[in-house]
Amino acid sequence: WRQSPVGRLLRRWSLVVRQTRSQDTDMSQTRGELLVPGLQAAHFELAAAMLSNTAQWPQWHSISWRYALVTIGRSVLLIVVVLAALIWALGVSHGAVLALVLGTPVIVVGLFLHYRHWGYAQSDQWLWVRQGILGQRIDVFSPGSIQQMQVKQSFYQRRHGLASLVWVLPHGTVTVPFLPIEIAADLANQGLAQAESAASHRV
Repeated sequence: WRQSPVGRLLRRWSLVVRQTRSQDTDMSQTRGELLVPGLQAAHFELAAAMLSNTAQWPQWHSISWRYALVTIGRSVLLIVVVLAALIWALGVSHGAVLALVLGTPVIVVGLFLHYRHWGYAQSDQWLWVRQGILGQRIDVFSPGSIQQMQVKQSFYQRRHGLASLVWVLPHGTVTVPFLPIEIAADLANQGLAQAESAASHRV
């Protein structure tokens, strides 16, 4: 599911269905992607007709608030360092300094909105991942299509019992950052179990 900032104001969504596996060689030259734009909530049953149980939003779970703390803190620190370097080395005008200072709250708000949009959920046989800033992107996929999984930890995450989970799918990667390590491990184990038992992975 995709929703641009304008689409969010108009309450319109786009449904993107990706072809991830096919025995038809004629499909090799296509993008393997079907786009249905301009959908309203009343049209969500179209998704259920293509992929069962994907028409209704599941119960979303948020990521750790430390994601906002880290991303906003890094950005503000970078702005301060750049600003100090420009003033010291180039003697930047007061107008440029003021523009950079006034732009900082915009960046902070954008990063906070990005944090607020992050979410994950499980719904029957599907996994859901949501992200965005003003618009939204919601990826829905079956654990049976997972090719690889990675559980990553930075030094900061390790200290606070957090981890980032990365699913490698046929069409690309889907990531959920700053999950409690127990939840990340549980999602990884569940995904691995379903992927190993999926008929599409049997030879």
